[in-house]
Amino acid sequence: MKSKCLEVDGISKHYHLPKGVIHALEEVTFHVHEREFISIIGPSGCGKSTLLKIIAGLDKPTKGQVRLKGEIISRPHPRISMVFQSFALFPWRTVLQNIEFGLETRGVPKRVRRKIAERLAETVGLKGCEYCYPRELSGGMKQRVSIARALAIDPEVVLLDEAFSAVDEFTAQVLRSEVIELWEETEKTFILVTHNLAEAIEMADKILVLTSRPAKLKHMVTVNLKRPRSRHRPEFVKLQRELFELLKEELEKTIIRHKLKSIYSQEKIDDIEM
Repeated sequence: MKSKCLEVDGISKHYHLPKGVIHALEEVTFHVHEREFISIIGPSGCGKSTLLKIIAGLDKPTKGQVRLKGEIISRPHPRISMVFQSFALFPWRTVLQNIEFGLETRGVPKRVRRKIAERLAETVGLKGCEYCYPRELSGGMKQRVSIARALAIDPEVVLLDEAFSAVDEFTAQVLRSEVIELWEETEKTFILVTHNLAEAIEMADKILVLTSRPAKLKHMVTVNLKRPRSRHRPEFVKLQRELFELLKEELEKTIIRHKLKSIYSQEKIDDIEM
């Protein structure tokens, strides 16, 4: 039986702004087992990426805790790495130097970190591009560098924030297959935030569905489909339709709230004009 790797316990996040308080997350609770692949979906702007940053230790919750094997995460953790939508590469560093960055900050000797970077560059399909700079790479190649950099520090948990949305669909499909292979080979825990329902089903063991803001955990869906998963199979299409309906409910709630707010504002204007 797999043991718990990551626990997200009652996470809330409120932003205090001059014009009021924005409630981004409200009492989000779930746990992830070792070697699981989890996807997080939800309406646009509901706080998915905020939740991922809190898990990464890059942002602090207003309330609640994230624990990695019992240890509270309050800052960036050496056993958690993150792959960003925007690649976040250093333009003045080569492919190898970008991959080495996390190892360099930890004081790993140059010869050791270079060996690790060379091995990972080959693993993610960048052999022959080791001394290229980001400006010389395609979007897909840049994201491969980001993935290799995330794996270089040998984390227990790899977080992917819309990691495939900045590239074309063909490249995204190739990257998805490669990430699944890496997940199977490394046996690490992966958590993916995505707006793409088919992508979530294709990759994840479980899918967490968040509500509209303030985001709460609406539903957890277990994906019992054998890999590799075809998007054309009836059971895949059925699950995609179910997820769409769950999100559609949240979108409709948001639209209704906006309409009610608009009606309320108009009534106030009418009262003033009378």
